[in-house]
Amino acid sequence: AAAAAAVVANEMAAGGVPDAVRLLSPASSGSSQVCIPTWTKTTSTLVVRPWETSVMTNRTLQADRGLGQLAGCVHSSAASPRSLAPVESSLETPVAPSSKPGAASQPNRLRATAPSSAEDLAASCENASNSVSLLANVLEAFGINTSVFTLDALAAAGKGITIETRRQRYQKGPDNRTANGKRQWQYKSRRGFLLFDDYVAYAREQAENPSFKFNEPITFGTNIDFSADTWRVQLCELQRLPNFLRVVDEANMLSTLDSHILGVNTVQAYVKVPGCRTPAHQENNNFASVNINFGPGQCEWFCVEPQYFEQMENLGRSHGCEFLTDSWWPCLDELEDAGIPVVRFVQEPGETVYVNCGTVHWVQALSGCVNVAWNIGALNAYQFQSAWDRYDLQVERHMTNLVPMKQLTWKLSERSDLPDRTAVDLVRQRLEQMLKSLRQENEQVEQRKLQVLTTTHTDATHCHCCHDEIFNFWLTALRVPSARQPREYCCKCAVKQLRGPVVCHREHGIGHFEDLLRKFVRCYGLEQEMPSPNDLD
Repeated sequence: AAAAAAVVANEMAAGGVPDAVRLLSPASSGSSQVCIPTWTKTTSTLVVRPWETSVMTNRTLQADRGLGQLAGCVHSSAASPRSLAPVESSLETPVAPSSKPGAASQPNRLRATAPSSAEDLAASCENASNSVSLLANVLEAFGINTSVFTLDALAAAGKGITIETRRQRYQKGPDNRTANGKRQWQYKSRRGFLLFDDYVAYAREQAENPSFKFNEPITFGTNIDFSADTWRVQLCELQRLPNFLRVVDEANMLSTLDSHILGVNTVQAYVKVPGCRTPAHQENNNFASVNINFGPGQCEWFCVEPQYFEQMENLGRSHGCEFLTDSWWPCLDELEDAGIPVVRFVQEPGETVYVNCGTVHWVQALSGCVNVAWNIGALNAYQFQSAWDRYDLQVERHMTNLVPMKQLTWKLSERSDLPDRTAVDLVRQRLEQMLKSLRQENEQVEQRKLQVLTTTHTDATHCHCCHDEIFNFWLTALRVPSARQPREYCCKCAVKQLRGPVVCHREHGIGHFEDLLRKFVRCYGLEQEMPSPNDLD
């Protein structure tokens, strides 16, 4: 692996990443058109859905924190000019036209025809009007060595590791049916674990005998974590992507987090046999996502724009499914009857799917393939507001937010490259709200005369009771049996939950956050328009 990484490093040092991208619009028959982004605002139980990832602590991955700084793999976010050209649909069997308002439509199709940092490509993908984009030729244009992502290459690199699996039932077409053929929304996917060597042998066997019968058990190899040094060669190749697609880049706000969240700001791989399905969902905290199909087979995607979230949630409930906590697979006919448009397309080997903020999507493998995926936090107002909207909703519903938005927002306050005034105002408003909350918590601690310990706590942490993100202040019992990890509570829940002596853990004094807000105001020239941090009550 080290030798291969050195080869990649030398190649990149010699030639770098080339410079031009062609963007394609399905309706453009040769005419050039620049896509300009638009900014728009848009049970007390911890539940982890089947497709969601678990949190890996910063301590566990401290040695891998520099995965974006592999030898020869560091890229800047410099931009250069691009041109536009059309691309033909890759959907082999086009969806029949329908007069209903919920008829299936096509994704935003783009094609990279020459290597470049891709400002216009990013603008098109991140545009709020494009719920999902299908990018062709990116791997070729940016010189990605796809051979290191084949099943054989992954089997050699991951020999001896254990992976997560999902036991599912093979379904024909886009429907989800019970054993007796009745349509249903609830989707069963049983979790398990298997040696990667054994799963590879299973996948190869299925590739040689690809005929499955309806309702036959199949196994999905999922959430294969690429954070370990084992996958350094693969990670180095992915750093060749244009900056807005990279898992680690200054253009990706998730790169600023102190902790690793598996599959969110780390790469995960998925090895599929025909029929493997990812149930309907939105990404964690409505962040965008990148999914690359390394083949050899195809995947079929179904996507719905985020503004139909409430309608889909109500439809799901009518079938006994909770949108945010259950595993479910929608019925296309019912969505069409309800006037909910579905973007349906086939992802060919070598194609990249960019799922924009909040897009509902579900995916099935039409044949055996290897996919890699991660989340992207585009540095713009639309992404920032979408993430906070979902964060607030899940706090209201007592659900855990995997992305620590409080930590992320304070990290953004230290940056001087927010793209426009809308983004600056949104960040400022959240900073003021959080500073007010921190002051109230500090007053509670002082009034109770609690012992305060200064602690470094970089991992994403949640209150044991309400599951809200713990930021800067958290309380534990003073005396905890040595064999037991102390339960951490927010200031509000600690009053009700903790009996006896209590200790407060604090990372920074209030003055630290007042200084951050003051510097943020000064950086963007807002001194005359905003109250002093000391005036915030």
